[in-house]
Amino acid sequence: MRRVVVLVFLAVFLATPALADPYFSASFGLANVRDADLRDGRDGTRGDMKLDNGYVFLAAIGGSFLGDVRGEIELGYRNNDIDRLRSGVQVVSRSGDVTAISLMANLFKDIPLGIGLTPFVGGGIGIANVEADLNAFGINGKKDDNVFAYQFAAGGAIELGPQVNLDLQYRYFATADPDFSHLEAEYRTHNVLLGLRFGF
Repeated sequence: MRRVVVLVFLAVFLATPALADPYFSASFGLANVRDADLRDGRDGTRGDMKLDNGYVFLAAIGGSFLGDVRGEIELGYRNNDIDRLRSGVQVVSRSGDVTAISLMANLFKDIPLGIGLTPFVGGGIGIANVEADLNAFGINGKKDDNVFAYQFAAGGAIELGPQVNLDLQYRYFATADPDFSHLEAEYRTHNVLLGLRFGF
C-alpha cells in the first residue's frame, strides 16, 4: 500500500507543471472524530475514547487536467480534545488531545452547471501522523504513529471572481488503526469545511 501511495504522489507531483488552471486553496472547519475502540496490547483490556469536536485546517496546491478533473497535493492538520478515556466500564482519564497531520494526493471531478455554482466529488490517499497526548493505559505523554490515510469529499464551489472560488464541502477522513505504544486505537473523522481557492 505504501508503494501505491508513493506512486500516486509522484504522478500528481510530476504532472503539476503541466496542469491547466493551477491554484492554491486553504480551508478551515469543524472536525468530528468518531468514538474509537481501544485495545491494550499488553493484556487485551478493551476500552473506548470519546473526543470533543475540534478543528481542521487544509492547504493544497493543484490544477486541472482531462477537462473537469482536478489533481492536488494537500497538507492537513486536525486537533480534538479528549472528552473521556474508558477502560471497560471505568473512566480512566478526561484530559489530553489527539492530532493528525496528513499529506494527501487528491482527485476531484467538477460538475459545471453554468450558473456560478460548481458541485464536485472526489477523494484521496496519503499518509498521516496521528499523535495522542494521554495519561492512561500506562501512557504518560505523547505517542504517535505514521499510518495510511484516505478520504472522500463532496461539495460545491461558488465563483467569487475570475480566479477566486468559495468552497463549501464535507469530507470523510480516516486512517489505518494507529498504535500508541502498546495501545491500539482507531481514527475516523467527519469534517465540514469552508475555504477559498485562488487561481494563478
